[in-house]
Amino acid sequence: MDYLPLPAADFAPTRILGQCNGLLLLDVDEHGDHVANPATRAWAPVPSPPALLGGDVPDIYYYRNYLVFDPTLSPCYEVISFPHVKHPKFYWEPSLFHPTVAEAEWPWPRCVLRVFSSRAKRWEERTFIREGEAEATILDMHRTCELDYSTYSRGALYVFCQASYVMRISMSCNKYRAIIPPVSFRDDNAAEVYLGKSEKGVYIASYGHPDDLLQVWVLDESCGRMEWFLKHNCDLKRVLRQNCYLQASGPWVLQDVNYNVYLHLFPNSIKEALVEEKYEWDSDNDNVLSNEDRAERHHCVMIRILGFHPFKEVIFLCQSLNRGLAYHWNSSKVQDLGNMDPTEYKYFADIWPDIDFSFPYTPSWS
Repeated sequence: MDYLPLPAADFAPTRILGQCNGLLLLDVDEHGDHVANPATRAWAPVPSPPALLGGDVPDIYYYRNYLVFDPTLSPCYEVISFPHVKHPKFYWEPSLFHPTVAEAEWPWPRCVLRVFSSRAKRWEERTFIREGEAEATILDMHRTCELDYSTYSRGALYVFCQASYVMRISMSCNKYRAIIPPVSFRDDNAAEVYLGKSEKGVYIASYGHPDDLLQVWVLDESCGRMEWFLKHNCDLKRVLRQNCYLQASGPWVLQDVNYNVYLHLFPNSIKEALVEEKYEWDSDNDNVLSNEDRAERHHCVMIRILGFHPFKEVIFLCQSLNRGLAYHWNSSKVQDLGNMDPTEYKYFADIWPDIDFSFPYTPSWS
């Protein structure tokens, strides 16, 4: 992605803020937010949203941008600026939290949101109306951080909010609705949680609480109801101990958005075109554990959730921050996706490597 504006030397590298159906929402530091399509190398800046015309926004809120793109409906995209309650650990000023504010309903009966349209190339204010009842208060929401995931499915944006609630935002009819979580994923129970979409719609996966279980729920929206149903529940460490993984055909490839920022570390290197077919993973291979392809056993140390397969009931995992796995939960089979540490990754990783944000990417040629 070396076609994007290059951050200055004294600025932070480009960060991925979100994605939707093949488009990426990026923070290019002093250049601001951008939407990019890696498949076509197209990109466009997203200007900062203007102040709300309705008056000052209470200082208990901060806003995050979310990308909405459905190529089956339009080649245009939207960016919605959505408010979250400030968390005391990072932003809190007790004087801002008046008792009347603490008991206010969440979500709000109505809310004016700023939406950027790539068709009009400008921000506009749109009033969204709540569907259903209030599920919490502002006091309930400020005690936890929101999670970093959102997903788009069947005409609606789903945002993982604080206190484990999921907000369903319908862009076509300007309505939103809070969905009660299947269980409480509080900050103090150390669960790894992921919101995404797969074969049957919107899913939540959690690992690590309780008892190192991997649990997967699917959202049932039939007849207007919003209920989570437990789709899978297993002792993942036991499954991994019992399985031998397929030996992956090749390493992961670092397609780094900040390649040019670190280019000075490799003065003699030549950036070669990637032959992606060589590294393509075949998820259609149902014989995931044939005897002739078995590799050595791996022992589970740390597990992180990377995302869902968009069309099959498969969840992608990371073991010990460097090994990719594909877990087919209907058959309890595991595929080894290889070493996730690309060549020279040590130059790009922090002192304490971590995975801040992950998602399966499906290119869009729109």
